[in-house]
Amino acid sequence: MLQHATWPPRRAQVKHCKLLSISVLITLSLTIMVSLSQRLHNQQLQLTQASQMVAHGLTRTLENTETILLSLAEALDSSAIPDLERLQQRMYHAVRFSNQIARIVLINEQHNIILDSEHNRLAGKSIPAIEPEDSVPHNAGMQIGGKLPSLLVEPRSSGPLISMHLHIPAPQGEQHYTLLLAFNAQSIIELYESSPTSMAGRYALIRSDGAVLINRTAETQWPTQVQQLYSSENDSLLLRQWSGPVPTQLSHIQLSDRYPLAVVRNLDYPCSLSGWIQQNRWLVGLLLLSLVMAVIASLRQRNATTDNSDQVLADSIYQWPQPLLLLDSELAIQYSNAMTQQHWPQLCPGQKLQPCNNQGEPILAQQLLTSLASDGQWLGALQLASDTHSPTQNTATQISSLIYSPKDDSNGRQHLIVLPALESSPALAPGYG
Repeated sequence: MLQHATWPPRRAQVKHCKLLSISVLITLSLTIMVSLSQRLHNQQLQLTQASQMVAHGLTRTLENTETILLSLAEALDSSAIPDLERLQQRMYHAVRFSNQIARIVLINEQHNIILDSEHNRLAGKSIPAIEPEDSVPHNAGMQIGGKLPSLLVEPRSSGPLISMHLHIPAPQGEQHYTLLLAFNAQSIIELYESSPTSMAGRYALIRSDGAVLINRTAETQWPTQVQQLYSSENDSLLLRQWSGPVPTQLSHIQLSDRYPLAVVRNLDYPCSLSGWIQQNRWLVGLLLLSLVMAVIASLRQRNATTDNSDQVLADSIYQWPQPLLLLDSELAIQYSNAMTQQHWPQLCPGQKLQPCNNQGEPILAQQLLTSLASDGQWLGALQLASDTHSPTQNTATQISSLIYSPKDDSNGRQHLIVLPALESSPALAPGYG
């Protein structure tokens, strides 16, 4: 039913609510973008620092290992007749007091083991010759980064062992020796991995020729990139693998400043991002809440626009300078505009009207509806029906009216539009009979 009412400023209120929600949404989105950008920058910085720290620690440890190897070689070279028992004791203590050295052996030209730091358990046994391509040169007579013969690898080893061997020259006709040292580079890296300043990730150890010594990542591209890095003037390289707006992986390659080795640190960024989400749950929650508020405000604004259009239409009809009535299918008054109420103040919603023909004779409501169904309009007169007449109303005046029958409304009910003629008296008489 159309009713006249004061038009409230609902549309403006909904619009302000929508603008506020969108402003909050934009602000939170920018905040999250800045936070993620800062997170990415910090991750890159931490990854670079972690790689440099591991490479520095590996270099310093290898320097100490090299010093031990050189001191053993000096003791062997300075004596025409080496004291093998004393040398074996020095080898034993070097291994015992170092967490990274796993084994030291002395090999002759026939590739037979002369001394073994593990109480000479392998003395007299033969090992395969170490091929040049199995390692890379470091200093004069020293090779590094080779794989150990299986005989020297203990079953209880905590990780892959890497060799450092030193060839000890001798005058012509005398025996040549080789000192072979096995060190655990993985334990060096894991030592820094467990430090409070480190960050969770995966790592790899690559030789300068691209040989992979240790690989705890899922990547296979490191050898080529390490070789390219060695041929350039840089000592480090930061790599990003992107998939969409954020990287999927962050990787950093750091060369050792003294040894032909490169440390690779690899970080799975989505896993790191999940940690950021845990730390900023409130920010993500506010973003989702503002998004929901913006959607609700948009829907309310659309509904308010429709409601306001209805209000404009209702106000226009109410202030229309011609009388207008709206009846239901039983000819009961549903609505009357201001002009109708001014001329016929006794009309109230719910009152039933009696149709009359042009001669003033009452007719059935069904006859009126049948005529409307065939012609779409009906011209006649209306008066108050007998069941709604008031004893105080005794003026027998009819309202000449033109009635239209539009389509049914959304509820399936039929309404009649009545246009009363102003020539009629501003009073309604009781119904006939």
